[in-house]
Amino acid sequence: MYEKVYELAFPVCLGLFFVGFGFGHGGLSRYPREKITILNFGGQVCVQMPTHPPKTYVVDFFCGAGGFSHGAARAGAHLAIAIDSWDKALKIHEENHPECEHWHLDVSTFTPQAMAKLVRESLVSKHGFTDGDHLHVHTSPPCQMLSMANRKTLNPDQGMELVTWAVDTVHAIAPDSWTLEQ
Repeated sequence: MYEKVYELAFPVCLGLFFVGFGFGHGGLSRYPREKITILNFGGQVCVQMPTHPPKTYVVDFFCGAGGFSHGAARAGAHLAIAIDSWDKALKIHEENHPECEHWHLDVSTFTPQAMAKLVRESLVSKHGFTDGDHLHVHTSPPCQMLSMANRKTLNPDQGMELVTWAVDTVHAIAPDSWTLEQ
């Protein structure tokens, strides 16, 4: 099950504190607590790491040109799926993140449950998502109809439809973490 045992050069005996502290990007903080075994042999601490270190996968709804995606990629996340109905913005996203799967579609034509099923199937079949990996869903529904700066087409009820759809879809996908930018 485990590929390597990493021996640390300094004595640490508070295993849970040690794991919670982590070592920043790419270190022990990438591993969920349940995936690490810490052994203390007379003051010498050994850590058993899993053979498949968990990845963070990102699905970006209403991705636009990819501001959130760019930050997630720089932080080491795997950009799995980017979704937007604005073809010009999605084209820019695709140029900046060719490894990502790009879906040009109007999400409001899908129920949250149908979209969740499509996303989950793609994550497993096309991106290698497995149990133990971390899924983050980011949503940034258009805010033009909610903004007071938009005096021509201000319509909060219509604007909230996509916000509600986004929250319902996140609930249906059941990711490990999620954000909603508005």
